[in-house]
Amino acid sequence: MLHAIYKGNYTFYISTEDMRFDSSVPTTQLRYLFQFTNDMDGRVVYAYGQNQVVHNRYTKVTFSHNTTEDVFLGRVNFVPNGYWKYKVYEVSADASLASISCANAPASVDSSGDGILGSWKIVKAPDTVIESGNFTGNNNVYQDTLTDLDAGSYYIRFYDSCGDLVAYSSAAPQSLVGGFEIYEVVTQSSGVYDEGRWMFPTNLVRTATGITFDMVSYAPIGYKYYSEQIGVPGSIVTTITSQPQTTSHTFVQTNPPSSLNNLIEYEMTDSLGNSVMLMPDGTTEVIVNIRPAENPFLYYGDSVWMMNTDVSITAAGVVKEKGSATFNMIYGASGEALTSGYWVLQGLVEEGKLYIEEPAGEEQVQYTQHPEPSGTNYIYYGQ
Repeated sequence: MLHAIYKGNYTFYISTEDMRFDSSVPTTQLRYLFQFTNDMDGRVVYAYGQNQVVHNRYTKVTFSHNTTEDVFLGRVNFVPNGYWKYKVYEVSADASLASISCANAPASVDSSGDGILGSWKIVKAPDTVIESGNFTGNNNVYQDTLTDLDAGSYYIRFYDSCGDLVAYSSAAPQSLVGGFEIYEVVTQSSGVYDEGRWMFPTNLVRTATGITFDMVSYAPIGYKYYSEQIGVPGSIVTTITSQPQTTSHTFVQTNPPSSLNNLIEYEMTDSLGNSVMLMPDGTTEVIVNIRPAENPFLYYGDSVWMMNTDVSITAAGVVKEKGSATFNMIYGASGEALTSGYWVLQGLVEEGKLYIEEPAGEEQVQYTQHPEPSGTNYIYYGQ
């Protein structure tokens, strides 16, 4: 059991090397995140050990008392005094990082034991949250498909481990990382195949170089659609020869994934070459936008929507089919970087009990410690 006197500077000796996870880095690239849980009221405090010295048989760390707690500076306030439980998590970096902060290290641990590096939200403008989640270094690439979307602008927001909105470039200060637009397109009809959309992508799979997917079309025989990757000369023409028609497509990512040159646009014409997809205002529509993303995802601190479909409406404005979008994101300490720039929580290396004694002359606490697995109760009475 660790022992300390409240309001002091705390020095703890723990065992870490016996349970070490990341043996590929030197000890200078290891830090230890402590999770302290008070045994009486359940309050949880996180803090990184300071002045760390790692030996083969023990590791020495220090913490300091402060009523304003700070995870990264190791400042803690052990109230109420008495019994606490502690867990120690190994955190490592794949490159030598000078410091830990909200931007590059987990400040807490989720229910699965993963360190939370930050979080994300998919927001429909102006501020309706559609979906959200956490970034962890153990699952650094997140991919999902959103369905049943209304027309409008959608943005992907990144937050660091302290909950601050992250800015990745001067072009998007304090704000929106990636995003996509869902439009409304007037329903098309071709006899018995009145599917609302004459073409839509499905079955997207990320590959080592980009993506493959199927384009499904219910357009009339003789119609054509054109696909072109911005910045790549020429376009691919596909002629509709059957109803329905499914054609497989493959595209390579052009780095970085959010660049304009990585965008693929699909348009459709009739047999005479006239554009056939219309917006409600009568203008022509780029039917489908695609952005390839490699697997593994090479650019940290980035998000990219890989494909989306628009809302299909009748000429009278009645919604027939809602939109969808598939996106891919990864956390990073800086935007679109080839290295992560962050510390990753590797696992639990030690746990035990801590007793915080109150200084002499101060009011003492009295409570029953929660039972251990054996069922034994420990009772502490103030002096």
